[in-house]
Amino acid sequence: MKKCLSYVALIVFFFTFSFPYQNIYAEQTSIRITSDQQKYRLQTEAIEVVVHLENAVDVFGYSLSFSYPTNKMKFVDCKEGSIFQSDETSFQYRVYESGLVKIGSALLGKKDGFHGDGELFIITMEPIYTGNAMFSIADIVLMNSQLVASSCSANTYEITIYEESNDPVLAVDPVELSFGPVEFGQEPTKTFRIFNSGKGELSGTLDSLTPWLKVQPKRFEKEGVFTVTANTTLLPPHSEYEGFLSIQSNGGTYEYRVTIYVDQDIDTEPPFLNILTPESGYRTNNKQIFFLCETEPGAYASINDQHIAVDEEDGVFYYRTFLKEGKSTFVVKVWDVHQNSFSKTIHIELDTIPPSLSIDPVPLQVVEQSIEVTGKTDPDANLLFNGMEVFVQKDGTFRVHYEIMHKINQLIFTAKDDLENEVTKYAVFFYKPPFDNIIILTVGEAMGTFNEKEFFLDASPQILNGRVFVPIRAIADIYGADIEWNSDTKEMEISLVAIHVFLKIGDVQARIEDDKLGVRHVVLDAPPYIVNGRTMVPLRFISESFGANVEYISETKQIMIRF
Repeated sequence: MKKCLSYVALIVFFFTFSFPYQNIYAEQTSIRITSDQQKYRLQTEAIEVVVHLENAVDVFGYSLSFSYPTNKMKFVDCKEGSIFQSDETSFQYRVYESGLVKIGSALLGKKDGFHGDGELFIITMEPIYTGNAMFSIADIVLMNSQLVASSCSANTYEITIYEESNDPVLAVDPVELSFGPVEFGQEPTKTFRIFNSGKGELSGTLDSLTPWLKVQPKRFEKEGVFTVTANTTLLPPHSEYEGFLSIQSNGGTYEYRVTIYVDQDIDTEPPFLNILTPESGYRTNNKQIFFLCETEPGAYASINDQHIAVDEEDGVFYYRTFLKEGKSTFVVKVWDVHQNSFSKTIHIELDTIPPSLSIDPVPLQVVEQSIEVTGKTDPDANLLFNGMEVFVQKDGTFRVHYEIMHKINQLIFTAKDDLENEVTKYAVFFYKPPFDNIIILTVGEAMGTFNEKEFFLDASPQILNGRVFVPIRAIADIYGADIEWNSDTKEMEISLVAIHVFLKIGDVQARIEDDKLGVRHVVLDAPPYIVNGRTMVPLRFISESFGANVEYISETKQIMIRF
């Protein structure tokens, strides 16, 4: 009972949703609509429209929409065709007032699907008005026994409903012609009959619309038997073809459909396989991998038993999947309609693990003007120290010499492998020289001194509301601070280790965030401003926030900064 319910749910799913299919087999499977003739009298009680499935490969279930004109035809009944009659199925249909019939069926129980040609279903119609009635099929979903969708084409079909009169009516028997399988090189022949199903005298002509078809004779009076010859030397083998004859008469016109399958001795040579990308042994840190391969057009393909669509024109197929960490094995296989197969195995490695990296302990406070820093990483890693490349010994050890430039120093080590996996480690220490650092600036002058060594500012210090303002870049140079600038809000953040100062152009409100002391709000005597493209900030407020001592000598307009 559970199995039955599950397949009923599958059919309901077919009726409810429409989704894209993956083309597993070459697109040869087709659905064709037929009837016993193409012209019917209005007084005909019932017309059977037969829907055929041709060249099916492992069809386990299907769903589709059948359309008919409600102004010409009336729906009477729908019954399942021959393809599943020997098995238990979940055949269902639903009729809508708009002229749409949704139909679906699936085999119950785990088994192989249907192969070959057969009837899907038969719809019985009753004509209600004269004119042309067009039937069509859409929303096709064919599922194989692995519940994977495959492609399918469908034709449209038209019949004519007429009132009985004294005019001739063209009729053909059979309504179409099939040569079936024919060996390549042969020229088979078949016959069909033209007759008058109306009144009066019928006459007309025939002509071939397809180069590989010939018909004789090409004229008729009343009725006659006609011979159709197929030239298979014009058709590549192992394919099905359709052609048409044009029948023109005083009782109507008709395009007569002719089908043939051209066969040949079975080939034992498997299709070729070329894996364009990736190569076997490929290493990557990208979790997604893309396969691009080519084989013979018309062949089938799979990767790790997952069926892949093959382009019928150039034989290209592709596949995208996700990798697991470490090595993965992929088997790429191609085969033809005769099950001649060929496969290649490739190995791909996903490596997202960065190199190891350790830094030997660095003293928290240093009095020398330089230090040696040592550590260890992977021997084949690329190591950068503060953006500069570092030589790594064969055993992975390294040593760098660092000239101290700031009171607070940050060392940044980054190790990368050949796949750009990277790891970063930091070390911070304080520099305490034997004497205080002294910076001397002068209002209106762009030159200053650091421990008696001259340096230049990008703008000279200025006085506003009794406060000395300096370019923000000078703060970074003096203290080794980091500066972040938001051009949209004109806000800035000046950070030195655990202290963060927040200022805004034209705003006297300032904020200090100290990781140890918390948050403080301060009202400035004068706000930051911009002059000649330079951002000017209050020197004393920022310096004292970072623990420095600032002294202003009014006689000389000098600023002494000790830290």
